[in-house]
Amino acid sequence: MRMRSYQVCQCGAPLQLAEGEVPAPQGTQVLLKVRAAGVCHSDLHIWDGYYEIGGGRHLNLTDRGMKLPLSWLRDYVDVQASPREIADRLTFSGTEVEGIETVGSDYAGLVVGEVLAVEPHPRADRLKICRVNDGRQVLQVVCGAPGVKAGDILLRWNQDDIE
Repeated sequence: MRMRSYQVCQCGAPLQLAEGEVPAPQGTQVLLKVRAAGVCHSDLHIWDGYYEIGGGRHLNLTDRGMKLPLSWLRDYVDVQASPREIADRLTFSGTEVEGIETVGSDYAGLVVGEVLAVEPHPRADRLKICRVNDGRQVLQVVCGAPGVKAGDILLRWNQDDIE
């Protein structure tokens, strides 16, 4: 089965029709057949390349340093290529890639966890003892965030994973 989409390939330029194979869902993913879809107003700003800020003035996204993440592309297309391979293909197709920036890939030991419960610290008024599930285990973690509550997501360093 094939699918069609219209894509923003360059700000302000006409949308480009793209056709490709329908991705096969994996794991807990689902595939929805969409008959028609609207366009969110914020999507139009990305297509325009700017936000109107009144008085005929524009706030250009690129002037403000806005960069579109690769994860946005992967939300719509199953892309297995590396960022460099994608940039090369885009450049070859006529779309200029200004650069590739890697953010957050060198943080060995950084663990995300959900706060299950919060109790006062027995010896420190400004600290809390949190039970945190990091996907591997439930731990007791000392936290200094004053508003921490059950359901919050915390980042912590796992000393076992740091070289």
